[in-house]
Parts: sequence; C-alpha cells; structure tokens
Amino acid sequence: MRTGAVVVVGLVALGAVLGAVWNLIAPTVPLVVDENGELVFADVSVPQEFIGSDGWFAVVVAVAGVVSGVVVWWRLRRQPFGALVGIAVGGVLASVVMWRVGVFLGPAQLPSASDPSLVVGDTIDAPRRLGAKGLLAVWPAVAVGIYLALDLVTGEPPYAVPVPEPDDSTADPLQPRP
Repeated sequence: MRTGAVVVVGLVALGAVLGAVWNLIAPTVPLVVDENGELVFADVSVPQEFIGSDGWFAVVVAVAGVVSGVVVWWRLRRQPFGALVGIAVGGVLASVVMWRVGVFLGPAQLPSASDPSLVVGDTIDAPRRLGAKGLLAVWPAVAVGIYLALDLVTGEPPYAVPVPEPDDSTADPLQPRP
C-alpha cells in the first residue's frame, strides 16, 4: 500500500500545480456594472466562457491522466495493485485539488450590489467555477485506462511470477506430470 500512498501524494501535488495552470489558461467571464448598480454579463457570448473554462479543465485533466497513467505504469508496473489504487484514488483527489486551487487563485467573489466602490461601467471578472462536476472523474478514468491498456499491449504482465520447471532427472517416467 506504500506504493499507492506515494502515487496519491504525487498526484495531489501535481493537481495543485495544474490548478494554477487551469486558472491561467481558462477564459474569464466579464461582468459590467449597469445603471441600476447590478452586475450584468458584458457580452452575449458569456455561456461560451463558462463552457470554455470547463473545456480547459477537461483538457488539463485528460492530459494529466495520460501522463500519470504512462509514468505510473512505466515506474511501478511490478506493483500493480498499489499503482492502480494510487492512480484511481490519487486521480480523484488531484482533480478536486486542481479544481479548488483554480477557483481559489481565480477572480475573487463578486462584490455586493451596494458596494460604494462600484461605478457604472466598471468591469470585473466573475469568479472561476467548474460547472461540469463530472469532469472530476476524467483524470482517474484516463489514467487507469492508459495503465491497463499499456499492460494489455505489452503482453505478459511484468509482475507474473515464473513457475519453475520440474527436475526431469528424478521424476518417474511412468507417472503423469502435474
């Protein structure tokens, strides 16, 4: 289980770094203060920015899943149970950490409508959010899938224990072999 714990810790740390990456590359949603002092969307293409943010999250976790699946298979294929549990659990935790770090580093919470510092025409960015929570399962699914595919493609699992051949010099030739 030590192997799995090491993989989980490594993936969670990677998730924190990728949260900052997601925050940098995902689009922001601009809001404008209108005449009534309310925050309204600055553009009619706002849903595209929300979807774009989720799309960039999906791209980052999918790439992270591929990379972590390949690296864990390459380094830990002789310890398959710990490696698979590690990338499954670690992938989920890393996705959650990435999401929360990206939200934390993103634009701050919206000010209240009665905030005196807001004047008509001011533009602020809406807080970062992840609308499609199902994307949190992409990293572990891709990582486990890649690990299992590599195990399948490479033929005999590298963790198989070879069975020794019986010594024929002492065996009774009339007895069937087991």
